[in-house]
Amino acid sequence: MTAWRLPPEPSSAAVARHLLKDSLDAVDDDVRRTAVLLADELVVNAILHTGGTLTLSCDLDDDQVRIGVCDDAPDRDDVGADELDVRRTSGRGLFLVDALATGWGVEPNDGGKCVWFRLDRQGR
Repeated sequence: MTAWRLPPEPSSAAVARHLLKDSLDAVDDDVRRTAVLLADELVVNAILHTGGTLTLSCDLDDDQVRIGVCDDAPDRDDVGADELDVRRTSGRGLFLVDALATGWGVEPNDGGKCVWFRLDRQGR
């Protein structure tokens, strides 16, 4: 597993995209693009809702890609892909994760939480 610490600033989303593109160069293009899109959504969510340093992780095996974004905020109440309100102009990140990932979840992590998703390397 590879992991990177990112500061809680908007530029971290671009850094995360770049790091994952490089790390997933051996993965199918569609899977890589989906992983980068979903990771971007999770990084932006963490920046907007937690304000602390983030850790982006990428674990790659023969069958799957697993991406995680961990933060220092223990509150998990607002993490969910509830019913989409089409009038909102934001807040669709977890809906994308739910729709495009093979699986996803939230785990406690060192006093905070880690939101993760999995993608099959051969596509969903």
